Amino acid sequence: MKAGAWPLRWAPFLNRNLFSILVMLMATIVEFQKIEEHGLIASLERAAQELDGAVQELALDFSAVQRIDSPGLRALEELAHKAEDKKIKVVLRGVNVDLYKTFKLIKLASRFSFVN
Repeated sequence: MKAGAWPLRWAPFLNRNLFSILVMLMATIVEFQKIEEHGLIASLERAAQELDGAVQELALDFSAVQRIDSPGLRALEELAHKAEDKKIKVVLRGVNVDLYKTFKLIKLASRFSFVN
């Protein structure tokens, strides 16, 4: 075996181990909750309570929500404020166009990430 050839033979194993270490370091804890239109405020309050745990990201599924009233918007704003204080990312999934326009209009959209 030539001198200097052994690192090439071990390179795939070293890269895999290094990759595993990076993945472990980058792991995040995500809490996922489905939000129903009926009982929206209670659902958002439960989601806000999850922010007190070891959660690093909160994903809320809004696919069942067609519209939201002002108390619901207030609860969502309180959730956003609490998440910002704790530096937790909140992702809203399945938000319909009308809801998104409402969030944009009241300047709430910039406080969340959106996923289809």
